[in-house]
Amino acid sequence: MKNKALFYLMLLLSFAFVTASCSKSEDPQPSKEELLTEKTWKISRIMRDDQDVTYQPDMLQMRSVRAQYQSNGTYTETTTSNTRIGTWRLIGNTLILFQGTPNEENWNIDALTEGSLQLTSTIIFSDGSSDIFTLSLVHVD
Repeated sequence: MKNKALFYLMLLLSFAFVTASCSKSEDPQPSKEELLTEKTWKISRIMRDDQDVTYQPDMLQMRSVRAQYQSNGTYTETTTSNTRIGTWRLIGNTLILFQGTPNEENWNIDALTEGSLQLTSTIIFSDGSSDIFTLSLVHVD
């Protein structure tokens, strides 16, 4: 009788183990490309050399940027006054933007989630000076 009870207990535990191990696995995490593409992103914060310049008057146009990165490698950035179209590629954590000019823009992806994106780049101005810009963007679609 004890052997029969022990047998049923072992059978029950085995069934529980098999059932637990066969449960649905979590959905795979989306890739950086999947998180970046097919959405519209808008700038929510602009840092220039560790200073928050989001609401400075000279940042008005930059604050209005809406960016879309398509899975075919093209992108569109729209502001209140113009539209830029180009191509993009992702190498590691670097987002490279190309608009048909000799200069590429290289932005380091500091953070990327379903709803937020943070990019940092050193921008070199025509007078040779440079500033480090960090852009925080949020998903608006």
